[in-house]
Amino acid sequence: MAKKLSQKQLDEMFKVWVERQSVNFVAKKCKVSHTTVEKYRKLHDWDGRLAGVQQKAQDKQDDNLAKVLADNLKVVKYAKGKVIELMQAGGVVTKNPVSDLDKMIRLELLLRGEADSRTETVDRKLKDISTKDLQKMLKELEGKITSKTNADHSGD
Repeated sequence: MAKKLSQKQLDEMFKVWVERQSVNFVAKKCKVSHTTVEKYRKLHDWDGRLAGVQQKAQDKQDDNLAKVLADNLKVVKYAKGKVIELMQAGGVVTKNPVSDLDKMIRLELLLRGEADSRTETVDRKLKDISTKDLQKMLKELEGKITSKTNADHSGD
């Protein structure tokens, strides 16, 4: 019967498993058999444990990111408020306070994850086509589809 592995050895095996999820890799690096690696991988649920560790790390990262975004949002809101106060008091903020305020509003929207600008997509190709021409194009397309469908079914 093989001797029982110490907790230090088991921790080292799991650490190597985290590095690369491969039974061969862990066996070679920790100088144990494949069977031993498989045994402890299943017994200690390394896959589930790794998933838990990864989830905790992701949650912590998300929390840190949310805190940074919230702090940045506070700064932008404060600066925006000060610019508005100065503008209302008739003070000179910068050469173009309206533009600066617009930039701050866009930055605030961006930090909130909202769209900071709007764009319109226009297809210029169809701009000058009349309704009559569009209807004619539609009939031609319908005719081509009908012809194609009939040709496909005639080969059956």
